[in-house]
Order: sequence, then C-alpha cells, then structure tokens
Amino acid sequence: MASDTLDIDALAAAPVRNCNALIKFAASCCVVAYPATSAMFFFRVRGVYCNNRIITLFFGFLLFALFALSFIMPVVAKATHIGPTQRCINATAPRYISTPIILNSIIDTLVFVAISFRIMSLSLAGDTFGARMGSFFRGNGLPVLSRSVLQGGQLYYLCVCFL
Repeated sequence: MASDTLDIDALAAAPVRNCNALIKFAASCCVVAYPATSAMFFFRVRGVYCNNRIITLFFGFLLFALFALSFIMPVVAKATHIGPTQRCINATAPRYISTPIILNSIIDTLVFVAISFRIMSLSLAGDTFGARMGSFFRGNGLPVLSRSVLQGGQLYYLCVCFL
C-alpha cells in the first residue's frame, strides 16, 4: 500500500532533468493500469455470475469509481530534486493520493471473495465445512474450469497481497 506519497523507485535511481514530468508520467500510467486490471476481474466476476444484473451494477460502479479516482494521482503527484543533484525524491503529497490504491485493493478482495463464494457453492465435494475447505484449498469436487478459475484467482490475490 502507498503511504503519503506515490512511490516510484526510478525517481531515486536515475538522474533526471525534470522530476515533476517523470512523476506525472508514472502517475498517469496508474490511470490506465489500475482500472485495466480491475476491468479484467470485472469481466471474470460477471462471467462467474452469468451476467447477474446486481453483480454487474455493483462491480461496474466500483470500476467506474476506480477509474475516476485514478485521475487524482497525476494531478497531485509532485517530485523534486534532491539538493543540487539530478536525482529525484517524492514531494509531500496529500493523503488522499492513495485512495485509488486502497480502492483497487478493496475491489480485488471483493472480487476474490465473490468468485470464491460462487465457485464453492457449485462444489460437488459435499456440504460439510471440511469438504468446502478442501474444495477451496485443493479444488476437490470442482469441475476443471471452475478449479482453474478459483486457483488462478487465488494465485493473483496472493501475489497482489504479499508481493
């Protein structure tokens, strides 16, 4: 998660003439990157729920909100040179600059939970808690496609949360 600033490692690594241009460019990439990854999972959750209207409206609203809030980052992100060097450092940014990052994490969590819940409800392993957990962790009792969707979502969520 971001703290009070937008962390761009390249700012500290390479000499740059215009730090503000670099941070604005990097933050502008977030305007595309965050909604694009969320859109991919929006279509996945729509597919798992067979285009359910309520699911589509709920996650569509979240995707639209993320897209709109992503424009905050390039507007308020600022960087400056470190003393007389050509190296850059993030300037102080308002706390709300991390709002799109937090919303993206919330959307990822909700999509993961929604897809996992739906797939677990389709499990043929049994109705006991142990059987459901076996389906969740090992894919027991799930068709091949459902197991693949579940395990792909688990892998993505694990990478997003812990890397």
